[in-house]
Amino acid sequence: GRDIISPLLNVAQLRKNGVTLHMMIDQDREPIPDVPAVYFCRPTPENISRIAQDCSQNLYSAVHLNFISKLERKLMEQLARDVIASSSAQVIAKVYDQYLDFVSLEPVLFTLNQPNSYLAYNGNGVTEDAIEGAMNRISYGLFSVMATLGSVPVIRAPRGGPSEMVARQLNDLVGQAVSGSGGASSFFESGSGVATRPLVVVLDRSLDFVTALNHSCTYQALVDDVLDYSMNRVHIVDDAAGAGAKGKKMKTYDLEVETDSFWKGQAHRMFPEAVEANRAELDACLERETEIKNRTTTDAGAEAASSKGAAEAADAGGGTSELLATVDSLPKLLERKKKLEVHTKILEALMAVIKARDLPTFFEAEDAAMSGNANKPQLLELVSSNSAGSIADQLRLLAVYSLSPSAADGSATELEEALRATHAESPQPVKAELERGIEGIKHMRQIQSFQTPVVPNDAPVPGSGGGAGKGREMLSGFLANARSQATGLLAAAADKVGLTKTDDNYVTRVVNNLCEFKPGSEDETFLYLDPKVKGDGSGAAPGQGAKGRVPFREVLVFMIGGGSYMEYQKIQSTFVDSGQQVTYGCTELMTAEAFLKQLGKLGSSLLSTEAHEHAVWVILDLRGPWGGGRGRV
Repeated sequence: GRDIISPLLNVAQLRKNGVTLHMMIDQDREPIPDVPAVYFCRPTPENISRIAQDCSQNLYSAVHLNFISKLERKLMEQLARDVIASSSAQVIAKVYDQYLDFVSLEPVLFTLNQPNSYLAYNGNGVTEDAIEGAMNRISYGLFSVMATLGSVPVIRAPRGGPSEMVARQLNDLVGQAVSGSGGASSFFESGSGVATRPLVVVLDRSLDFVTALNHSCTYQALVDDVLDYSMNRVHIVDDAAGAGAKGKKMKTYDLEVETDSFWKGQAHRMFPEAVEANRAELDACLERETEIKNRTTTDAGAEAASSKGAAEAADAGGGTSELLATVDSLPKLLERKKKLEVHTKILEALMAVIKARDLPTFFEAEDAAMSGNANKPQLLELVSSNSAGSIADQLRLLAVYSLSPSAADGSATELEEALRATHAESPQPVKAELERGIEGIKHMRQIQSFQTPVVPNDAPVPGSGGGAGKGREMLSGFLANARSQATGLLAAAADKVGLTKTDDNYVTRVVNNLCEFKPGSEDETFLYLDPKVKGDGSGAAPGQGAKGRVPFREVLVFMIGGGSYMEYQKIQSTFVDSGQQVTYGCTELMTAEAFLKQLGKLGSSLLSTEAHEHAVWVILDLRGPWGGGRGRV
């Protein structure tokens, strides 16, 4: 519950809404008998027992129970028995199923916050019951999102695998709610009269590994990639108190699109653009601050000289009212300046890591590989002992290259052996991490071998913007400004910044094809489910193509197995001018290194020959006809 609330309401906002004290349900709490309490928690046996205990002890005058997900009948009966036994049933004022089993980070970004979600249905030895349980949790989480939106969607998903299973379960849940048999029909009443319905596209991480592993190039994606960033909060080292380890401490900053205009405008921009915008806006703030202070000083001196002179000065400057308005604007200006200075610190922290690990070179090498123009000498240099990158950077490079069109000739093996040779003398933990990573990469290769090849990054998508030429021009302009105007670390590292281009990916192409009803595309092959239509389990799309079909103004893209900020921002940048609102969600928002660790755990279970044979069986199994909770073939 805390993770759901914290990105939406801070302590001051809670107090503004009448919440004077907030505590965890498992904490020991003193009685406050004249105050009502609001519970917001999951309906688990442990929480139900604790609520009944609190009621029996008369801790509060009344309790309002708000459950994150549906309170099942068995637990409801347990709660009723417990409070009746303690004669405290009158304490319970109301009970709500809120269907809020997701975390909303931004207006068009959410996560189900389910860690290790890719391992949950891909790990060696995962039972069928465990897989079904994981799919059920995802389906109920997505249903919570749709209940919150109050709209009945059209659902599209690839046939087979976890995508179809989740799509069919979501279709059943929404269909039951709309028909009034699911206990959540009131949530969909507000959207019953909407002329256009949202499109929900359910995808699986195994359809596009590259985007989850690519080195990032936008401001927000880099913050998530290389800094400690979670739940809209970034933690960076602040050594302003002094030099050395003892003088450094961690500082936490909130980054919210609704309260921070710079973050809202620049989070999705290329890193050099964010640096330049920060410099320009900070300079403008400093100039305006100096202007206001000089003006108030001048007017105060004029007033001290004579009342007549003060009046003339006020008249010349537009009157007393204008002066007061100028002075009143100073606090807001100083608050704006403070936020920009915070972003300066974050940008400097990013630049330090970018420079130390030579991240632009990795980004450029991966981009070239995905375009089919890999520079093999450069790749070998990046995995050699001369590389400034970490072992995670090198594994990410190997993974992207292995999955790229450039590796079609089998040359990934050469890069893999070069990486092994580089770390031949490394400590055993490093060598173990390397082997786990390589085995995880082999898992991805096996999965990809059963799928349609990935289209190179230079494939055009409407609305995706300029390409490499535009990126190089933008970089040149940024570097020119940085050399002449920027100061400190940003200027010193400007020549190392090459993060200037973002292209379309699998998800943006699929969404574009589905929204445009393109013939011969996923619009014809993907499952088509309508919760308002009963009895049609075929999932066949309407056969008339674009004719007679209403365009979708709202789209929700959901990624099973984990998503990333880079993927989120590619979607937003692609459809920013389309007039459509595209919401992005995933089972968990994960960094590339976190995904590598999941793959590493998966890889460690594939090291034996028997495990490899089992892995191939899983891959074939994923292509089987999953769906509707019927199990696997």
